[in-house]
Amino acid sequence: LDFRNVTQLNLKFNKIVNFDFISLSSQILHLNLENNRIQSITPLQNCLGCQELFLSNNPIESLQPLQKLLQLRILTLSNCGIKNCELLQLPSLQQLNLSKNSLSEFISSSFPSLTELNLSGNGIKKFFMDSKTIQSLNLSQNKVQTIYLNTPVLENLDISLNCVKKLDFLLQVPNLISFNVKDNLIDEKQLFWLQFAKLKSLKLHKVNWEAITQFVHIDGRVNGAQYQNVPKLERWVLEENWFHTKEKVQEMEKKMFRLWK
Repeated sequence: LDFRNVTQLNLKFNKIVNFDFISLSSQILHLNLENNRIQSITPLQNCLGCQELFLSNNPIESLQPLQKLLQLRILTLSNCGIKNCELLQLPSLQQLNLSKNSLSEFISSSFPSLTELNLSGNGIKKFFMDSKTIQSLNLSQNKVQTIYLNTPVLENLDISLNCVKKLDFLLQVPNLISFNVKDNLIDEKQLFWLQFAKLKSLKLHKVNWEAITQFVHIDGRVNGAQYQNVPKLERWVLEENWFHTKEKVQEMEKKMFRLWK
């Protein structure tokens, strides 16, 4: 099949094992091959002008052919059995989805233009990222214990379902708006660091009552001015916490009102 003049091509859900029979060229800008059975993506090395490439749900053996696609802006590789992407360097890439793979680490310097990154559902234990461009980061459902971020424009962060104990990395995320910290190992002292973000949306699932009251209660030990960013919250999810009685809920409401009025 000759697709040399085609700029957009969608071949998802076709049970394709290999696509050597397809003539692709540098003219292709948008290519969707998701949900097939492709192992070798060698023919893609001819698509030098490709900007959007969708390869999720394929048992891909090697990412090496992608190295030549320097014009890529969007790349999805979810559920492809990927164990590492160390050799992959794509300087123009802005959106990358590597969710549901078997990664144990991620080298952010290989993708200097990223604005959106999804690494959910991998096996990452330590995560380090120094980026002036990243705006949205999903690290949910990993094994993360340690996080270091220097991400001044990051706005959306999901670290749910990990093993994170400390939130001091929030000091380097001054413009964070949405934060999901569901199902981690956070104690009440760590909620102190939330004040350094500009949060509008916060998810604190399965956090004990003492931790919540420590966060919202202003007493003689804490300078109320330190919490000047807290009132920016517009959405606060407290599902599956331990508010056992109506009295505790009412107490919570009073503290919230006193803090935010």
